[in-house]
Amino acid sequence: VPNDYVLGPGDQVQIQVYGDENYVSKSFITRSGQAVFRDIGPVTLAGLSLEAAKELLDKKVTTTLLGSEVYVSLGQLRSISIYILGSAFKPGSYTVSSLSTLTNALFVSGGVDTNGSLRNIQIKRRGEISDIIDLYDYLINGNIYGNMQLRDQDVIIVMPRKNMVELDSAVTNP
Repeated sequence: VPNDYVLGPGDQVQIQVYGDENYVSKSFITRSGQAVFRDIGPVTLAGLSLEAAKELLDKKVTTTLLGSEVYVSLGQLRSISIYILGSAFKPGSYTVSSLSTLTNALFVSGGVDTNGSLRNIQIKRRGEISDIIDLYDYLINGNIYGNMQLRDQDVIIVMPRKNMVELDSAVTNP
């Protein structure tokens, strides 16, 4: 899981405490955004990156349990709901892992149909277009910027292609 992964309700956070006592405490983040750990109590983690959560829990353990250190990891990850619309092979609502990317979502929906454009895929987040992706840049040049991680309730819209060119001759790269 990358350090910039944003924690949310349903993610399981695990801490291993070392010091006077050695133990493991696991907790799911609740809908209120908190996880409750042994000897530490409730800690608000929803909305924090994994890196920020590690820093917060480290600070909490070192101040609450003097002489102790902590190792933070994730157990089970939550699922998210996304919507794939437009010229996808099977548009609809999908439940995917919270680590899913745009290409994972397109794969789940069967890909782009014959009328869809790989050059104009829109991602809407909270009702606003957050990005417009050109998958050719990813597929041909390996530029992974467009293969962004999705968030709960993201809407992926595969726009219809506008223009098409046909070549009736030999080409180097069909």
